[in-house]
Amino acid sequence: MNRPKVIYIMGCGRSGTTILDIILGNHSGFLSLGELNNAMDAWNKKKQVCSCGLPVRQCRIWKNVGHICFRSDSGGEYYKISKYQKDIERQISIIKHILGLYDPSMIHEYHSYIYNIFRLLEESSSAKAIIDSSKSVGRALALLKKCQDRCSDHSFGKRSPRGILFL
Repeated sequence: MNRPKVIYIMGCGRSGTTILDIILGNHSGFLSLGELNNAMDAWNKKKQVCSCGLPVRQCRIWKNVGHICFRSDSGGEYYKISKYQKDIERQISIIKHILGLYDPSMIHEYHSYIYNIFRLLEESSSAKAIIDSSKSVGRALALLKKCQDRCSDHSFGKRSPRGILFL
């Protein structure tokens, strides 16, 4: 089976990236995840509802991923990865990525975590492409280092004063 590619959408607030994600996600071959960087928090909010209409913990796509990757009762691992994610995905992290100032072991653990999520999503879905619209440049830089073989496209959305989305 061919592994699906990852399409990462990033952009400024109110630039149209969410609507682009929704439009692409309506294609039968795509699995739209929305802002995947928020998935860990959504899983741990007991009443969070998936776009399929079911609670996130009952959704056929997220059930397996959440039980393995997002459980806050998994001890220090959850909190460590959560801290890494917040540090790596902040806008200031762009400078750290460019200058190579991150601890390599931290980046490796973060990469492994994201890679595992994509692997589990691949197993739960028949999609040819997975769309992550987390919008963070820091996350995009981190993903490029680990997922070059599966990231098919990155787009950056910028809205003009006239309300036109440029990619």
